[in-house]
Amino acid sequence: FGEKMHVLVSAVGTIFFLFLTPMVATSILPLQCVSHPNGLRTVQRYPMVVCGAGGEHEAMTALGLASVAVPVLFIATCVYITMTFRARMQQLDAQFTNTFGFLFSRFRSEAYRFPLFFICRNALIGLIPALPDVFGQVATTLMLFAASAFLTLRYMPLRGTASNYVDSCTSLGMMILLTCGCYLAPAENTYGVAVVASITVSAILTLMLGGLFFLVVKYVAQRKAKPYKYFITHHKTGTGSFARLLKLRIEVASTSARKVWIDCDDLENLELLFDYVWLSESVIALMSKEVLLRPWCVGEVVTAHLKSVRVVPVAFPDYMRPDDDFIRAYTTLVDIECLAPFGIGGDAARNAMLWIRDLPSISMPSRLS
Repeated sequence: FGEKMHVLVSAVGTIFFLFLTPMVATSILPLQCVSHPNGLRTVQRYPMVVCGAGGEHEAMTALGLASVAVPVLFIATCVYITMTFRARMQQLDAQFTNTFGFLFSRFRSEAYRFPLFFICRNALIGLIPALPDVFGQVATTLMLFAASAFLTLRYMPLRGTASNYVDSCTSLGMMILLTCGCYLAPAENTYGVAVVASITVSAILTLMLGGLFFLVVKYVAQRKAKPYKYFITHHKTGTGSFARLLKLRIEVASTSARKVWIDCDDLENLELLFDYVWLSESVIALMSKEVLLRPWCVGEVVTAHLKSVRVVPVAFPDYMRPDDDFIRAYTTLVDIECLAPFGIGGDAARNAMLWIRDLPSISMPSRLS
C-alpha cells in the first residue's frame, strides 16, 4: 500500500482542488441571511431557520465553521508543499513531483507558485455569497476573474500556450455571463436575465465541449499516426552537424509526410520537449562521448523508455558504453535537477541507461565514404 500512497494522495488532492469552491460555499451557508419586512433575517437556503435566534442556527453555524477547517487545512498544506518545492527539486525528488502532481503538473516549473493563486481564487469565490450586498458580490467576482485572466495572459504559467488562452477565455466568459445577467437587463426582468444567461452559458459550454472533442480527436489521431517519424536526440557539440545532415538525408529519401524532429528547428517551448518524444514513432539516439552527461538528452532517453518508444542508438567512435559504476554514481557526476519537475529522478535515469546500453546499436566508422 505504501508504494501506491503517492497515487492516493494525488487523487485526493485533485478532488480537493476541483471541489474547493463548493466546499467553502457549503461551509458558509449559515452566514447567508436575507432580511424580511417583519424585521427577521432567515438563512437564504433554509428560510425556516431564523438567523441569530439561537438553537438551530447556532448549531448550523458551529457545524459550518468546523467544516471550514477542511478547506483551510488543504490550503495550508498546499502553501507548505509549494514552499518546499525548490528544496525538493534540488534533491531530485521525483516522487514529490508525482505525488503532488495535482499542484504542479499543469504549470511550468518556473511558475510553481501559481497554483496557490488559483487555489486562493477558488476559495474566495466560495466566500463571495457571504457578502451582504449583491453589487459587492458581483464586483468582487468580476475582479477575481479579471485578475485571473490578466495574470494568466501576462505570465503564461500553464504548460502549453493553448492552455493559457483557454483558461483566460474561460475567465472572460464568466465575466461576460455576470455582466449580461446583472447589468445589461433590468432587475425586474427575470425572464430576460434568464434567457441571456442561458444563451451565454450554452455558448461557453459549447466552446468547452467543442475544445474537448477536438483534443480527444487529436489525441486519438496522434495515437494512430504520430506527427513525427523520427526524433533525433544528440549532443550539439559532438554530433550537431551530423544530426542536421541526417535529418536532411532522411527527408530527401522519405516518402512520408511526417517530419523529422530536431531541437534547433522544432523546439518552441522547453516545457514540451519530452512530449515530442512520445509524439514520435522512433527515436534516433546519436551516442557520442558526452551525450549521457547532458541531462536533457538523458531525459529524452528516459521518456522514450517510459513511453515504450522505439529507440535506435547510433554509436560514434568516441562513445563508451556506460559501465555499472558510472550508472550507479550518475547523480553524483551529473546534475539532473532540471529534470525533477518532469518527474524524472535518479532511478529513472539509471534504468534508462541500463536499457539503452543493452539495445542493439549501429556503429559509425571514424571516417565516412
